[in-house]
Amino acid sequence: MTRLEFAIFEGHYSLPIHLLGPSGPISEPVLAFFDTGASKCGIPKEANKVFNLPVIDHDDNVRTAKDKVGYDVVRIPTVNLMKLDFKPPSTVQFLDTDLQEANVEAWLCTRYIIGMNLISKFDIELKRNGRIVITR
Repeated sequence: MTRLEFAIFEGHYSLPIHLLGPSGPISEPVLAFFDTGASKCGIPKEANKVFNLPVIDHDDNVRTAKDKVGYDVVRIPTVNLMKLDFKPPSTVQFLDTDLQEANVEAWLCTRYIIGMNLISKFDIELKRNGRIVITR
C-alpha cells in the first residue's frame, strides 16, 4: 500500500500532481492546492491551451467564497499524485506513486486544484502537526 504524506506549503496544503494522457505526460509535475471545499479539480485555463483537453461540459453553478461563477469542464485522462523527495543540500525530486485516478473532471479556472471528485477516491487522514496522509 502506498502511503503519501504531505504538509502545509506556502501557507496552504499543496500536493504535487502529474497529468497523464493516453500516450504519456501532458504536463510537468505541478503543485496543486488541496481544497476540500471544491467539488471538482481545477487546471488553469491558460495551461489547457497547451494540454488541449476538449471541453465536455459547462458548470454554471460553482459557488466560491466570493460569488457564484461558471467554468468549462474538461476530463483529464489520468492524475497521478506524487511525492516530494528532498535531497541535501537543496535538491527536490518529484517521484511518481501508484496513487492515481483516471478520467478526472476538472474546471478550467485560474490555478491547479485537487477537489473532492479526486480526494474522495482515497483514504485521507489528518495527523498532528498539520500533516495529511493519503492511502488507497
